[in-house]
Amino acid sequence: MDRSVTVRYFTIEPVVGAAGFVDAIEAAHNLGATPHLREKTVRTVSRVRLETRSRVRGLLFGEVVRVQTENIPPEAQQAGLVPLTIGGLGHSVAFCYDEESSVIAIQFDPRGVSLGLLLDYLSIVNDGRGFVYNPVINDDAWDRYNRGNPKTLTLSIASPQQLDGLAGASGSVLEASKRLAEITHAPIVTITVTMGHARGGLFKRSVDQIVRAFSSEEQGDAVRGLSVKSKVDGMPSDEIDFLKDLARDRDILELPSDDHDQHLRERWNFIERSFVARLPALREMYG
Repeated sequence: MDRSVTVRYFTIEPVVGAAGFVDAIEAAHNLGATPHLREKTVRTVSRVRLETRSRVRGLLFGEVVRVQTENIPPEAQQAGLVPLTIGGLGHSVAFCYDEESSVIAIQFDPRGVSLGLLLDYLSIVNDGRGFVYNPVINDDAWDRYNRGNPKTLTLSIASPQQLDGLAGASGSVLEASKRLAEITHAPIVTITVTMGHARGGLFKRSVDQIVRAFSSEEQGDAVRGLSVKSKVDGMPSDEIDFLKDLARDRDILELPSDDHDQHLRERWNFIERSFVARLPALREMYG
């Protein structure tokens, strides 16, 4: 397993009428005494299950797994490659949730379960009622962005053909990126939309949607650049780099390859250390 662990932070809010995140996790856990009984097919292709959850020092810890039973690589033996005779691979992602701030710290692993996939799973468990989530941005990036009018939006995407479809303005930008990539055969497509020296600004609601969609952890490493120049009358333009300002922590851990329980404990410990260091500011901002 990869020893590099990355943790990202998001606020979570239930839609009107939906259960809170903690109650949704409990409902998923109550589906059955064993993880197999908690398994659901999400987005018609992914088999997802809540593996475990626990309360420690006022925080909710959990592990969610994507079960892979297709396209499993063979085992490399001395005589050659032979099929693996296993029930499936379990791609594990650890998370930690703080009720006071409604912020989740979740491990990023492109092979595992994204936050969006986890929340879709919980929506299935809870009668189709879901959640809204937004990335936590470091320092005062959102405040700086919201002070003025967005004048310029710059977005760089690697392999836009590999991204899932998005709705609204974000979907239009993604489709334009795909067409440009097909025409130019470029590995990275950069789109800049600007007002130039004209008065006013870009339509802020659409820019908001694009920023939230492309800073989502579901896009992984495909988004290589995402910045907005915001302008307040009488003041110089302020450029906000939304990728640089994303709240995240990363470290190389000593993770055993033959002991999953210890592997999970090490990831939980890292998430807790990182989360606790940020909690005072997060609770002040979102609590």
